[in-house]
Amino acid sequence: MVGELDLSGFAGAYRADGQGQAPYDPAMMVGLLLYCYFKGVRSSRKIAAACADDVGAIVICGGARPSHQAVAVFIRRHRAEVKRLFVQVLSLLAAEGAVAGHMAAVEGSAVSANASRFANFTGGQLAEQIAVVEAAIGAEVEAWLDGAAGGGQAAQQRLWDDDGLPGGGGVPRRLAAMVAKLGRLRAAEGKIAERDAAPGALAGRARAAG
Repeated sequence: MVGELDLSGFAGAYRADGQGQAPYDPAMMVGLLLYCYFKGVRSSRKIAAACADDVGAIVICGGARPSHQAVAVFIRRHRAEVKRLFVQVLSLLAAEGAVAGHMAAVEGSAVSANASRFANFTGGQLAEQIAVVEAAIGAEVEAWLDGAAGGGQAAQQRLWDDDGLPGGGGVPRRLAAMVAKLGRLRAAEGKIAERDAAPGALAGRARAAG
């Protein structure tokens, strides 16, 4: 899945003159972080340890063993990009049913979802709801990253204690549920767009208004 992501945003954080220690491949580090995060492993020390004793992490790193300092620095340096990609991959995994709260959408591409709850919303109302849910997801992921960095312990503890873990995954249930709701909203938005683009839709609304 990482191979399908846009990782161009990582390049600008490194020196172009070749000076300094060569960084680990961002694709490798992103794959490692996401793999560990979705297993519920967030500590930089535990992520570094996984590179020695977790088969998945070993394969992702190709035998390389970044230190916990390297993991922590990567998270700190690329926090905004890691956050963006985490939300994007969570949406993709939810759409595949790989985490609780499945049937979601990403980048506005609708997939199967029960959008009937929002069928009577206008396009403007849906846009407002989508903005609210996106902001809530962003706040929850910030708490996740704070936990990974060793800070924000109260928020991180609430995230895990209140909701628990979905079966077989390391993603808090509430966060997965938020992504599922976002998917339903986007699916409803897509249906409204299809309806408005249908031939005769404008004329039909004009007759109804008359």
